Amino acid sequence: MVSSRKVVEIEDQVRALMVEARDDRESSAARGSGRPESLQPRRALDPINIRDLIVPGVGNRRIFRILLTNACRFSCDYCPMRAERELPRHALEPASLARLFMTAFRRGWCDGLFVTSGIPKDPVFAMERMLELVEILRFRHGYRGYLHAKALAGAEPGQVERLVRLVDRVSYNLESPCQRA
Repeated sequence: MVSSRKVVEIEDQVRALMVEARDDRESSAARGSGRPESLQPRRALDPINIRDLIVPGVGNRRIFRILLTNACRFSCDYCPMRAERELPRHALEPASLARLFMTAFRRGWCDGLFVTSGIPKDPVFAMERMLELVEILRFRHGYRGYLHAKALAGAEPGQVERLVRLVDRVSYNLESPCQRA
């Protein structure tokens, strides 16, 4: 049995990682002094970052957006997760995130998943964790729905190839990690 303290910790981590999983337009807005309304923490009963997305040829989807981790060793000026920024750092294990997503999917809260990640150690390590998540969803849980992953700059070409074969959509930031680590 999972202790109630552990459940609260996981809920807090999930809430923080979902709030940080903004789209690129929101991330740049967050650098200003005031936070736009859409970036405010959600109510306690609505911690999940689910967005509507129109997928050409498929229609409207409700996408569960989350980060594997908001920890990052780089301090890139453009990034809301940069290392020098003061914020609580959280990380979810790929298997835990897969279970969380599958619960939301089975309850009908979402139709698909968008996942990205900070780079806590190096891009190869972070990309391997993302691949682990995707493989758990596809192979262990048999999930055949929509998956969108953001490939990480600096990942190995073979990792990106594996990701492309497993997901429906891959995005890739053209920015590269800065050299300040």
